[in-house]
This record gives sequence, structure tokens and C-alpha cells, in this order.
Amino acid sequence: MSQFSLKCHKQDIHYVSLIKAACNEDFRLKPKFGTGYNYPDVFFINLTKNVIFFIYDDRGCEVIATNKETIKSLDLKFRNWIDNLK
Repeated sequence: MSQFSLKCHKQDIHYVSLIKAACNEDFRLKPKFGTGYNYPDVFFINLTKNVIFFIYDDRGCEVIATNKETIKSLDLKFRNWIDNLK
């Protein structure tokens, strides 16, 4: 296992390409992180809002926060997208 972190601002990275690469891992699409099944997990961490965003593949993502109120607006906005297995 190896770990890399980069403390930056949203405008400092090409986050759209990172999101697309995470979604494309099971397909012959680009951008892509690498070849085979050994690709990295990329976590977007917002230190200001205490939120972690992790796209596990093209099927979905996890949004993790230090408290429920932080992501309540996301829950309301995307209620029909959220898995009922809470």
C-alpha cells in the first residue's frame, strides 16, 4: 500500500478528469488511472466542510461527514439517487 496526499484548492487540480478516471476503471474509456484491476482509490477531502467524497466506481460514491447536518442538503437534493440501505 502507498499513500499520496496533496493539500490544495479545488482550482489547483483537474478534479473532473479524476472523477472521470474513477468512473471509467471498469471500461475501455479514457481518462483512466491505469491498467488491470490495480487502480488507486481517490478521496476528495474538504477540510473546511469536514466532508470526504469517494467515487468507488461507475455505480456510485460515498459522501462522509463529521455530522449529519453537513450533508443534509445533499440528502434532500439527491434523495432519489441514495441507496435505501442506510
